[in-house]
Amino acid sequence: MTHAVNILYRSLLLTSAFSLTGLVVLLAQSPFWLVGVPLSFKLTVAFVAILSFFRPHNGLLIVAGLSSLGLVAGQLVESPARGSEALVLAFFTGYCIHLWRKPNRSISSLGNLYLPILLFAFILLASCVEQIVLLQISSNYPWLFTQRLVHYATHQYLVAPIDWNMLQQTVRFIEGMGLLCAVLLLSRKQIGFASRIAKVLLAGSVGAAAINILYPTMELLSTKDWTGEFLSYFYMRQWTFFISDPNAAGSYFGMMALVAIGWGTVRGFRSIGFLSGAFLLLALWVSGSRTAAYTTIPVLACLMVWTIPRWSSGYKALQGLLAMAFLSFSALFFIWLLQIPIVSAPRETMTALNIRWWAMQGSLEMWWSRPFFGVGIGQYFLRSAEFFPPELKAFYPRENAHNQFLQIAAELGTFGLAVFLWLLGAVTKRIWSIGRVVKDYGLFVGIVAGLSMFLLSCLGGHPFLVPEVFYPFWLLMGVAVSLGQNDFQTKQTEISTKKRHFIVEKFSLSSSGSRWYLAPETILVGVIILLVFSLPIRISYETTRIDFETVSYGFHDWETEENQTRFRWTLGNSTVFTSSDKQRIEIPLRATLVPGFTQFDILIKTPGCNPVVLSLTDSVWHQYRFQLPKHDHSAYRRIDLIMKQTWIPREMIPGSSDTRELGIQVGEIQKLSLSSDSTLQPCQILAVPS
Repeated sequence: MTHAVNILYRSLLLTSAFSLTGLVVLLAQSPFWLVGVPLSFKLTVAFVAILSFFRPHNGLLIVAGLSSLGLVAGQLVESPARGSEALVLAFFTGYCIHLWRKPNRSISSLGNLYLPILLFAFILLASCVEQIVLLQISSNYPWLFTQRLVHYATHQYLVAPIDWNMLQQTVRFIEGMGLLCAVLLLSRKQIGFASRIAKVLLAGSVGAAAINILYPTMELLSTKDWTGEFLSYFYMRQWTFFISDPNAAGSYFGMMALVAIGWGTVRGFRSIGFLSGAFLLLALWVSGSRTAAYTTIPVLACLMVWTIPRWSSGYKALQGLLAMAFLSFSALFFIWLLQIPIVSAPRETMTALNIRWWAMQGSLEMWWSRPFFGVGIGQYFLRSAEFFPPELKAFYPRENAHNQFLQIAAELGTFGLAVFLWLLGAVTKRIWSIGRVVKDYGLFVGIVAGLSMFLLSCLGGHPFLVPEVFYPFWLLMGVAVSLGQNDFQTKQTEISTKKRHFIVEKFSLSSSGSRWYLAPETILVGVIILLVFSLPIRISYETTRIDFETVSYGFHDWETEENQTRFRWTLGNSTVFTSSDKQRIEIPLRATLVPGFTQFDILIKTPGCNPVVLSLTDSVWHQYRFQLPKHDHSAYRRIDLIMKQTWIPREMIPGSSDTRELGIQVGEIQKLSLSSDSTLQPCQILAVPS
């Protein structure tokens, strides 16, 4: 039994690694085919991928420096693609191929992190598969849907259509955990690499802060009365030039400000550390995020209390604090000087708190509706209108949770939230152990404070949904568990390759006074089996809530004629659904007689009836009335339109560039009759005179 589990476990790891590499390569090449992406952007992506193959350390440093500036870089070169994610995917393309070139058992280097990382990844994948299958059921035939999915992955992944949000969120979480693993693995091969990553992240954050402060400043100075407009620009408005979400921008600036201030407690780096921290705090204020501000202040106070006793000189400590206070709160002086009223601030704060309270109520209801596996990854925004209270709908008909933990719980259920918290707990355990021996103590404490602030801000926001913020968080988490790891020698983090290739840590359970052990391989295999067998049940349950009357297969997009008649072209086969209590439908049909076609034959099939053939011999609209049989126990009926002839305009019409496969035109089908037609027998079709 144990031998079989080990074989299955290793096969799963190998298959997962191979599939992950293929997915990364597939998605990473999408900007090369995306219309509107400039050559400079494509060359940058290719350069990062090649560099990451030969020098993964340098590739990761580039990603760390530019991850928060991806949106700005994309705007500067007028690229529609998500710049940060394109760079991350390029890095993983090169790094994954690099690991395959020199295979090793590097998973053992992750210690107690690898099991929750793998479990969370498989939970995400299972949820993503569930949502993709449900999307196929509610949109098109499996083969046509697969073609659409492949086209999206290879050509349009980086432009973010919302109907594929499940794939984006799944890939993004895996990317984040991959960055954590990459920092940890690469730091073991190069001493000091983790601290270099942290400093490059700081440099990128200062650049992002400069952009976020400079842009509104230039806008203000371009006005004729900049003193009179100061209130409007820097108090009443939120500026997030490089990040779309103000709260996410504030979480990012607060996190990096605490890292910079922690670094400033180190001898020789106080000036640059405190100046950078003050600059980032100013950028946080410009972003206008109250959530980030309220979580940064207490963590900053804790950071000061924690680090001041370690400073060699109380005078230097006071000097640094005064410099930071002067620069970060200079904006308050201008507010006082210009006599700017702040009476409205408490009212806005109460409104924000009410919104989060109502969102929490909706999130808890969504979580309770699917307590075990959730409503599906990436589905919170789409389904929020079903659960939000009326008070919140007055502000947001649809919105995210404004609480990252509740959003994970609602989308992935209790199972997913528990494993995510397990991952955070495993990271905390590593940080606690490493903190006793780490040499870069000031930087380490600053990173811990920044990560704590970021997670606290997740209680009032959803920064994990913004790539430019999400990637620096996971990189910093990787730095936190990597600093000083070469100096940390304990049984919990050192792996004996002689006894075990993957991990020596086992999970002990007690039963009836005796002790027995459950290996991580067994846990992983058991969870995967549970997920696989639960998928059909979950899909079957969720299918019952699909309104099939709005579903149709095998049609091209809607078009409109000059007389405002709406129609769709069929493909080879098309399918529509109607409620089982409807006894009659009326279908408008029209054929386009092109050279070589004198008529179009349509085979109409529905359960309970013999197939019926219609022939269209002209190019005018015809209305057909179809009497359906008495309904059965199923909720919906399926009606198939099977074309015996199809054509391609480019091949039939001179000068046409249309390469679509076309059949006939179908107008808007009427499915409103609840009573039968006495002139028709069940399964009979009659042409209605125009």
